[in-house]
Amino acid sequence: RREAALPAWRRATDAEAPLSFQQQRMYVLSRLDPTRYNYNVVEVAMLKGLIDVAALQASLATICARHETLRSVVVERQGEPAQLVLQSPPRFERAKLKPCAADKRAAVIRRETLKLAQYPFDLAREPPLKVTLLSFDKTSHALVVNIHHLVTDGWSQRLFWEELAAHYAAAHGKNVAAQPLPAFQYRDFALWQQSWAQTPAAKDQLDYWRAQLEGVTTLPLRTDRPRPEVWSGHGARHYLEFSRTLSAELRALSQNQGVTPFMTLLAAFQCLLFRHSSHEDVATGSLIANRNQIESEHLIGLFANTLILRNDFGGDPSFGEMLRRVRQVTLDAYRNQDLAIEEVLRALQIARRSDGNPLFRIMFILQNASIEAARFPGLSMRRLEVDPKVARFDITLELVEADGRFTGFFEYATDLFDAATIEAMAAQFKSLLKAVIANPEQRISRLPLLTETERRQLLATGRGVPANFTTSGNLSGRFDRQAKKTPNAIAVSDGRASLSYRELARRSQAIARWLAREGIGAESVVALLADR
Repeated sequence: RREAALPAWRRATDAEAPLSFQQQRMYVLSRLDPTRYNYNVVEVAMLKGLIDVAALQASLATICARHETLRSVVVERQGEPAQLVLQSPPRFERAKLKPCAADKRAAVIRRETLKLAQYPFDLAREPPLKVTLLSFDKTSHALVVNIHHLVTDGWSQRLFWEELAAHYAAAHGKNVAAQPLPAFQYRDFALWQQSWAQTPAAKDQLDYWRAQLEGVTTLPLRTDRPRPEVWSGHGARHYLEFSRTLSAELRALSQNQGVTPFMTLLAAFQCLLFRHSSHEDVATGSLIANRNQIESEHLIGLFANTLILRNDFGGDPSFGEMLRRVRQVTLDAYRNQDLAIEEVLRALQIARRSDGNPLFRIMFILQNASIEAARFPGLSMRRLEVDPKVARFDITLELVEADGRFTGFFEYATDLFDAATIEAMAAQFKSLLKAVIANPEQRISRLPLLTETERRQLLATGRGVPANFTTSGNLSGRFDRQAKKTPNAIAVSDGRASLSYRELARRSQAIARWLAREGIGAESVVALLADR
C-alpha cells in the first residue's frame, strides 16, 4: 500500500464552502426522507436543582460561536449544495409543563420530547440546532437538544455536552478557564477532504472497497410483512441492558481473545443474523469516528463514516474462529476508513433505492456515552431515553458503554417487523452472548438461541416422549420422493420468501437431529408452538 503525505488543512477564506462527502450523502437522504425528521438527533437530560437560565443561554451562544457548523445553512449554487455560515444566535425555547407526580414526569417528558423530535428543520433557511428547556417547577427540568445529523455524530454529541457543561460553569461564576477558539472549522475539513480525495491514498482505499464489496448482497432476513416499495422511515425501539456481570464477562472474553468489545459484540450480532437467515455472506454497516487528524478532534461536525463489515460464515466455524475473521475484517476496514461511503457508492455506480439501503440494511453501533460525561454545577443530571419512532435501516443495534455496563436498543422498521419479533431477537442475542462467554469454541450452528426459560419449558414438555422421526409415514414418504424428483422446485413459500425441496429437506433433517440429541419428541414441538 502506498503512503503519501496528507494535504495540509487550510482556513477557508469564504463563509461559503462545499459540503463534506458525509454531508452530501446526509443532505440527499434528508431530501428523500418522507417524515422530514428521520435524521434529527435528539438527546434529553433530566435536571434537578435551581437552574441558571441566563448561564444556560450564554453557554449555548458560546458553543455556537465556537462551532460555525451549528449556525450554518445549506444553499444550492447551480444545482450543487454548499454550506453557508450565518451569524444567527442559537434557538433556545422554554416551556412550562403542568405540575404532576414525580413518578409521572418521565412519561410527560417523553411525550413532549417526541413532539420536539419531529420538528422538520428547513436546512436552507435555519441553523440545524434547537434547544428547549422543559420545566415542571423551579427545581425539576428537562433539557431537550435537537441537532440535525447533517452537522453532528456520536463524537460531536459528546463534545457538545462537555462544552455545554463547561461554559455553563463559567457563566455561572465558577471561574472555569475559557477554552481557546478552535484553530479550524468544519468547512476547513470539507475543503481538506476534497484535496485528499485526489491523492494516491484515496485511490488505494477505493481499490480496497471495490474488492471487499464485490458481489455483496443485502441480507435476506425474514420479515413479518412484505417490504414496501417506498421507505417510510417509521420505526420503534426495543431497549435492552446488560447486567454488570455480563458486561464484565464480555470485556474479559474480548481481552482473552485479543479483540475489542466492539468486535465481540459485532461477531455475536452477525452470528445471530446468520442463524436467522442461513446466509453465509453477512454484511452489516457500522460507524467509525473518522477523526484521524488532530485538527478534527475538538470540532463539532459530521465526521463519522459508514463502514460495511462483511464476514464469511461458511464452514460452520467456531465462535472463536469467527472472532478472528471479524477482527481481521474490522482492522482492514479501519485502515481504509477515510474514504466516505458516498464516494464508494458513486465509484461502484450503485444506485439508490426507494425501499431502503442498496448495500446493507442492518446497522451495528457501539459508542461511548455523551450526556453522562457532562457535569453541571448545582444540578444533578441523568439521561432520559426517548424513542423517536423512526428507523433509518431495517434493524439497528445501538449499544453504549457507560458506568461499567452495556445498554442500548434495537431500532427497527415497523413496516417490516412486529414488536414481538424484535423482542425475541433481543432475548436471543443475550442468550447467544452468554453461550459464547461460557464456551467461545462452540460451533456457531450449536450456539443456543432459546432463553433458559424457553429451553426448560421445551424440555419439560417433551420429557418422556420418545423422539421418532422416520420417513415411513405417508406425508414424509411423499415429500422424500418429490424432493428426489425436483430438488430445486419451490417446496414452501409465504409470498415473501421461499425454500426449495432440497433446502427444506436439509433444514428438516438438521432440526430432527437436534431434537433427537436432546431427547425431544415431535409432540413437544407441536405443544410449544401451539402455546405460542
